[in-house]
Amino acid sequence: MDNREQRGVEIATTKKPHRRGDGLWIVPSQRGVGSYVVDFAHTLCSCPDHEERGGVCKHLWSVQHT
Repeated sequence: MDNREQRGVEIATTKKPHRRGDGLWIVPSQRGVGSYVVDFAHTLCSCPDHEERGGVCKHLWSVQHT
């Protein structure tokens, strides 16, 4: 398990991401300030890490582990 996946598991267990009615997920920031929108079906997240790097971020991992 890599660092991003480990952080995603932490977010999934402590921050409780939730699914909206339109199928998108709201994932609270690990730092507790704000949240990010995750489209798990299309592997997209609104966080800076995903937008800049393009890979699977900790927020996508948190939805995977929810």
